[in-house]
Amino acid sequence: MPTAGEYPWGNEPPDATRACFGLDWQKDQPAPAGSYPAGCGPFGTLDQAGNVWEWCRDAWEEDAYALRAALAEEPLDPCVEGDEGARRVLRGGGWDNSAGSLRAALRNKYPARNRYVSIGFRIAAGA
Repeated sequence: MPTAGEYPWGNEPPDATRACFGLDWQKDQPAPAGSYPAGCGPFGTLDQAGNVWEWCRDAWEEDAYALRAALAEEPLDPCVEGDEGARRVLRGGGWDNSAGSLRAALRNKYPARNRYVSIGFRIAAGA
């Protein structure tokens, strides 16, 4: 049964066996997908922390979780619709970020039209 934790693998702090992070953006690069099996999430997913920030479907809303909690709506995984120019949510932290960026609850924002060396995406499909 999957459990919640501060990171995809649980509550142990990030280290070099669980995630790719803390590298120099000028001379380093992300690791090949699947290079950190010790960082496996509760559903068998890899690379959800570190390596590259992952684009999310939602547009950025500063208080996305707080607003839904105040309205007594389910605050888990709100999806905020936005126009094409909206800033989008990023999760997971990148290879050039500190360990603090890898927390499962951390959200970041970035204009969807922009690109950066530590931003990527994950393709996921339901059964």
